[in-house]
Amino acid sequence: MKINWKSHHILLLGSIVFAAIMVVQSTQRTLTATEGALFQIVSLALGILWSYEQANRKDQPHAKSAFRRIVALYKSLARVRTHIQNAPSHYQLDEEGKQALHFLDSIVVEQLSTAEDSIEDWKELLSESEIKAIVANSAASPNGKENGKD
Repeated sequence: MKINWKSHHILLLGSIVFAAIMVVQSTQRTLTATEGALFQIVSLALGILWSYEQANRKDQPHAKSAFRRIVALYKSLARVRTHIQNAPSHYQLDEEGKQALHFLDSIVVEQLSTAEDSIEDWKELLSESEIKAIVANSAASPNGKENGKD
């Protein structure tokens, strides 16, 4: 079994080694006040780093699925907007119908803008390769057709 050494593994191993050294030292002799304070400071620093690493790691699985969903939502909204924009050439609309379509188009544009902002937010939690893989996998719908081509 190959171990993938990531920062949280190294941090955990370093904490265990440091604690073991301090335990051995304290059983062999009485620690000085400086050594005791240093032990507390290093323990606190390692604890804070560990917490930070775990907090960042916790979001990762959710970030991928959330990013995938927001990309799908964005593409769906884009298709709705395309249909709204093409409606006047496919249907005979009176002035009221055209105003309704304009109103709907404005709502969809606002939602597209929100989705774009959300996509940018989620990109901060994912690597470039993860983003490319998700976008590439979302390029085709389950029925094999390319999204956006109805």
